[in-house]
Amino acid sequence: MIENFKYKINTAAADFGVAVKDVSAIIKEHTGAEKKSGASLTEAETNILFDALTQKNAVKSFNLLFIVE
Repeated sequence: MIENFKYKINTAAADFGVAVKDVSAIIKEHTGAEKKSGASLTEAETNILFDALTQKNAVKSFNLLFIVE
């Protein structure tokens, strides 16, 4: 666990190209905690966010990336 871990919701939203309200909604859905845009995410909340966004934006296949002509 990282001490003094701070990752602001608005920064996370900008980093992932999603709306702040979407990040807040993901955190609320999984933890029940309401966070404002300037609030910091805990390390656990950041992990929840990463997992949720990864699952939501998963690719079906990587085959196109490995096609060599």
